[in-house]
Amino acid sequence: MAITGSVYAPGNTGANWVNQVWANTIDRAAYNLAVIYPLVKEYVALHSTLNIPLHDNLSSSTVAGTADMSSFGLTFSANTETAKTFTPSTTNLNVSVNYNQIARMMVDPQDTLRVSIEMSIAQSIDQSVATLFQSFTTNISGSYAAPLDLSAILEGKSKVKAGAKEYASNQINFCYHDLQDDAVMSIGNFVQAYVRGDNANPAVSGKIVESYGLRFYSTSNIRTAGGGFNNALFIERGIGISFNQKPTIKAQDNGLAVFLLGWADHGTGTVRDAYNCLLKSAAS
Repeated sequence: MAITGSVYAPGNTGANWVNQVWANTIDRAAYNLAVIYPLVKEYVALHSTLNIPLHDNLSSSTVAGTADMSSFGLTFSANTETAKTFTPSTTNLNVSVNYNQIARMMVDPQDTLRVSIEMSIAQSIDQSVATLFQSFTTNISGSYAAPLDLSAILEGKSKVKAGAKEYASNQINFCYHDLQDDAVMSIGNFVQAYVRGDNANPAVSGKIVESYGLRFYSTSNIRTAGGGFNNALFIERGIGISFNQKPTIKAQDNGLAVFLLGWADHGTGTVRDAYNCLLKSAAS
């Protein structure tokens, strides 16, 4: 026998009695973490301009045993000093939320927005440092027509060591685009050099921390230009960053709304081009 009338079911008579449940957290979209700029040398606040004095190499000479070593016979090296200049730029991101909107929401969005603003500004600063990579001219390795490979990476490392000399003994950083992770992880020499049979080895973790004297950093903040990725090998002293204001968020009441005002003021620059290497790879 057929049922007459309406059935109490979702989408039918009982539609208004069905609960909607919202999660008590807000799922924030992902940002690229600041990976690169913490690796470079940080200088004092630059104010309107930061000048970094550079002292260049001095050359010694061999003196004959019969030469006059008095002040009349000595030859003095000429000064070849230079300077690098950083100028600041301001990064800004603001969000306004009405109080009635906050009151009606299941979750107060202010904490989520604060984190998101700060992450976005930090990502922008990291990308500004990565933009310097494509301007390296002294040392260049790799090709925009091919993915990263062992020979290109080790060639770049050799060039950085030759250029940075004593300073290269501390740490050489290798920053490459996330989309090149498959190429890097396929280089058996790197993986095998780091495998020790524990849960931290790259065959398990998917990460190479250090291998062949390089510290590995994968990030999508690497920029594209010339038809490919501009990855880089560099030491801390090769690049500089200076902050008048690190990424910060200021909350401000304005009428019946809250302003979340985010900003940073910083400058970046290449200090010693010879201490760095542009490592080109295909954008794939």
